[in-house]
Amino acid sequence: AAAANGAIVYHDPVDVTIIHDSGGLLGILDPLVDPLLDVLFEPRNSGPVEIADSKLNAQLANANVKIKTDDSSNPVGGTGGQITVNADARIQWSSGNDLALEADKGIDILGRITATSPGAGLHLTAKNGSITDGGGTGRITVPGLYASASNGSVQLGGNHDVGTVAGVVAAD
Repeated sequence: AAAANGAIVYHDPVDVTIIHDSGGLLGILDPLVDPLLDVLFEPRNSGPVEIADSKLNAQLANANVKIKTDDSSNPVGGTGGQITVNADARIQWSSGNDLALEADKGIDILGRITATSPGAGLHLTAKNGSITDGGGTGRITVPGLYASASNGSVQLGGNHDVGTVAGVVAAD
């Protein structure tokens, strides 16, 4: 859904996985693509909702994008509310837009997130979990990074290239 400020917001009550679109199976599933947004967002009865990296990249070229989970029915237990960027996913954009990943649980970045415009930013918020890079397997290259894990930790120990870092972590 489009927000009033031109940003695009995707909500899901379960987990979200950003997957790589190699043009194979996702090309076959094109009828599931929202024709107004041109973004693959496949709701399921079980398992995570999948968003194709190529569709996300196309949206980031034109607007800020926020992917937000909502696990208010189960705020402490379970896995609901997790955002994962798969290892083969490549999120990349050259506009000055921002990508925000806001999870009720945690965020695990196993793939690559790359923004090349000086004004672009990546905002990571994990409400009840940690922000990780898969033990160093993920790669973040952005001019600006904001990370907040109010009930967890930020563990980004991989080979990242970030201009400015800001954030909040849980108090001991």
